[in-house]
Amino acid sequence: MGKYTKTVLLILLAGLLLTGCSSKKEEKPLSDNPLPQDDDESLKMEGDSADTPDDETEVPQYDVDLPEELSSFSFSFWGEKYTLPMKCSDFTALGWEADQLAETEIQPQSYLEDVIFYQADQEIYADLVNMTDQVQSADQCYVGGISVDASAKTGDLYMELPGNIVFRISQESDVREVYGAPRDRYEEGSTVSCTYTYGVNREAVLGFEDNMLTQVELKNYSNPEGEQELEDAEKGTTPEVEAYEPPEQLSEELNDFTVLFGGSLYRLPAPVAVFEDNGWELNSEESDEAVAGGEFGYVTLEKDGQKLYTIVYNFGEEPAVASNCFVTSVSGDMDTVKVPITVAGGISLGTAEADFQAFADGKEYEKSEDQEAGTVTYTFYADGSDQDYTEITVDSALGMVRGVKVVCNRGTAVSSEEDTQE
Repeated sequence: MGKYTKTVLLILLAGLLLTGCSSKKEEKPLSDNPLPQDDDESLKMEGDSADTPDDETEVPQYDVDLPEELSSFSFSFWGEKYTLPMKCSDFTALGWEADQLAETEIQPQSYLEDVIFYQADQEIYADLVNMTDQVQSADQCYVGGISVDASAKTGDLYMELPGNIVFRISQESDVREVYGAPRDRYEEGSTVSCTYTYGVNREAVLGFEDNMLTQVELKNYSNPEGEQELEDAEKGTTPEVEAYEPPEQLSEELNDFTVLFGGSLYRLPAPVAVFEDNGWELNSEESDEAVAGGEFGYVTLEKDGQKLYTIVYNFGEEPAVASNCFVTSVSGDMDTVKVPITVAGGISLGTAEADFQAFADGKEYEKSEDQEAGTVTYTFYADGSDQDYTEITVDSALGMVRGVKVVCNRGTAVSSEEDTQE
């Protein structure tokens, strides 16, 4: 009855394939999942068109203590409280079952998406996350995400979210009153999807059909062992951070991964502490406080009203606070991360398409077109590696560059793993 699909790396890579889960259909990098767009028009909500639930509808009453914030990733089924992430064993102890959990292996720092769990006449989907550096069976991992859809086999499932928001009862206006405006709102016909983002791999998507909450997707892949890591973490400047030398100027070679970002020069990977020295602030609520040695973590940096969601790496052997980890990716665009960014060749947001084409002439790249968005993306990989690249997105209608992204994982555990395989 269970179906497993899509084992995905928890680090920001492109096209990295792992082995070890024979039942997966597809592996894809997190970098293929674009950050939510801030569209002022999409956030305008029309007047409620659907009728409110019948006053005579019998609504179960449960005495459950949930936080007020959606960012807590707490919810309840039939009055039983859950908080993501939670151990898979704790999840199944509450009556949920899935097939072949013990026989299914999940690679280190990876997750298995859309695992069907069932209980009586209800079915939900869950993401199982392996946050360790060792292969783990699925039943030893964490439930990091859940998806509940009224169009699926949810039976009489009663689900409550923080602020007394109830599945199949609450309306969009109720949700906005409690949680505020979403980061992204998409409307098509009688359906609306609202996305609330709280960092990398920390988001909630609430869907409405005829103005009734009919879909809930919660994702929180933060490391539950973070408190212990923080207690043991090195809080002073580490040797790895001290050894970092910022570039004096932009390189003419994309493969050198120098970038002018928000007015400051960096060579990726670059310490979070250096970003902080240049005016960026660490959003503690949306960031890992500490990261284990030789592992990746999540960080949100803020400056001048803009947010940079990124994945960081701890090059040390011992746990380190986020400031001592290294940023592996930066990006800027005209929609979401509206931060000035310039790479080799002086290519930046607003560069004329003709000037970019002159720079790209003779270089190797992969090209992909999004006809709906009217954009063409050029990806320049470094030395045959699909982990380190510069991505330039051109707006065909405007005839200029509207997005730049730089990703470099050199020296990380995954980079070393690829070197070993080669």
